[in-house]
Amino acid sequence: MSRKVTIGVNLTDTTKVTLYTVPIRNNAYWDLFYAINNGANNKYINLFWYDKSEDTEIEILNEYTLNAKNFLKFDGGAVVVLDQEDEIRVQQETDANISVLATVEVFPELSVKKNN
Repeated sequence: MSRKVTIGVNLTDTTKVTLYTVPIRNNAYWDLFYAINNGANNKYINLFWYDKSEDTEIEILNEYTLNAKNFLKFDGGAVVVLDQEDEIRVQQETDANISVLATVEVFPELSVKKNN
């Protein structure tokens, strides 16, 4: 049985933030992401998928500029399949005022995986 989870955070500095980590023995479909620039100036955002099984961080957005008082939305056109302990990470530009949220559908692993 699956359940939808929405996670949101107001970014406060340039530190890379883990927005969501898939729980152990679960998978998730990541199908929604919003980034909202609440500030008065154009600022950029970085978005990453951390693939725990490969110990690799994949850059999805690289210094994507959000215009002042505008937003970016990914929804429904495609999903990213996340395995246990995979992460969604975000980072904003200096002096930005960006809020982000993501929605994932979490469900128990469908198969037994071999631990390496």
